[in-house]
Amino acid sequence: MLALVVLASTLGAAAAAAVQRPAYETTSVLVATTGAISDGAVPTQAAAQRALDLSRFAVTRPVVIEAVAEAARASGLPERTPDGISAEADGVSPFLTLTVTDRDPQWAQAVANAYLAALPDALDDIDPGVAASAEQLTSLTPAALPTTPSNPDWSLYLSMGLLLGLALGTGLVIFREAVQKDSHDPDDMARVLNLPMLGIIPLAEPKETLPLRASPTSPRAEAYRAVQASLSFLREDGPPRSLVVTSASSGEGVSTVVANVGLSLSGSGRRVILVDANLRRPSLHELFGLTLGPGLADALTERSTLAEALQTIEGTTLRVLSAGTSSDSHVEMLTSARMPELLRDLQKECDVLLLDTPPLLPVADALFLAVHAAGVLLVARVGTATGDRLRRTLDAMRTVNAPMVGFVVNGGEDDPERMGPRRLPRRHRERTTPPDDTNAAMGETPDAESTSRTD
Repeated sequence: MLALVVLASTLGAAAAAAVQRPAYETTSVLVATTGAISDGAVPTQAAAQRALDLSRFAVTRPVVIEAVAEAARASGLPERTPDGISAEADGVSPFLTLTVTDRDPQWAQAVANAYLAALPDALDDIDPGVAASAEQLTSLTPAALPTTPSNPDWSLYLSMGLLLGLALGTGLVIFREAVQKDSHDPDDMARVLNLPMLGIIPLAEPKETLPLRASPTSPRAEAYRAVQASLSFLREDGPPRSLVVTSASSGEGVSTVVANVGLSLSGSGRRVILVDANLRRPSLHELFGLTLGPGLADALTERSTLAEALQTIEGTTLRVLSAGTSSDSHVEMLTSARMPELLRDLQKECDVLLLDTPPLLPVADALFLAVHAAGVLLVARVGTATGDRLRRTLDAMRTVNAPMVGFVVNGGEDDPERMGPRRLPRRHRERTTPPDDTNAAMGETPDAESTSRTD
């Protein structure tokens, strides 16, 4: 943005300079005396005062008219008033500097040189006490013919355009950062992330964590179906086979999104497995009224088999692998050689695998799993997610080349028109189609000490 503003400002300054009418400037220097130069005596103070008096009269209308007439007689050019005339004397030296500006360089020269004869004649009629005779006013430096315009000053225009562009651009960048620091609107989140918005989930009713089961026709239930529909359009063959679902900070509703999107996917006839990979503060089992173990931790430590750990939700094709219990380090289990093997075994058992993971900024658990998944889905809650947190989350995922498929806004407006479902552009479908997820390599990311929770 800064570069564009600077470029636009500089081009605007150049355009402003280009439309200016060229003006040429020339200068003539006269010397005032109180007597003839040949006398050999020049009273400096009196001559300086005379030059100062002459400078005051030089720009008056009678003197200018006389100078113009004299210039026309001497040059043969049409008689007209030049664009600008100025006269300067410092009151210390006997020098009188006349500057004439005009669009015609020859006319500017003619008028400046005409003052030597015009000034004494005109002042003789105005104020004889100030008037100088021809012997008392001598040309020290005749006006030269200007060859280059004095205006427009291209260097000045371009410099001012550049400085103005830098000031405006910097101000806009600062303003944009300040505005985007708090992303209270889904459109703000979309601009920050530059990812497909897969859906907007309205604010939750009290104690309604699974609207697809409690109120299947409610706006929230339809919003989750819209997310499921958007996921189905990500690839030509349907939703990604495995998805890591995470957020930037705790309390953004990752577990409820995983649970309800899983229910919606299973309602379309797909075999779905939900994995509670938030070993620090698990909650999927509570949402569905299941037991905590055996679960993921038990399967990773081979204290139980997948068949023993998987729990089926009655009346659906949805199964849940709860977090389980273990005294081992969470990071050691998620980064163990057994983890990618377990994920491959799970994918053989289902059409879609959803992994509920802790928030990314407090802990790095989601990064360890993202490298094994076909995509990463980000959940951003209105009022909690900020532009800075979203950017940092996205940057962290990019460090391990995690395939970001899009984001879901949680706690948005109850507006069916904004909830979807929407067909994503083909470029997004192509961009979010990852390579074979079973061949992904483990990412090396340091652990972060925290016990923050997703919901």
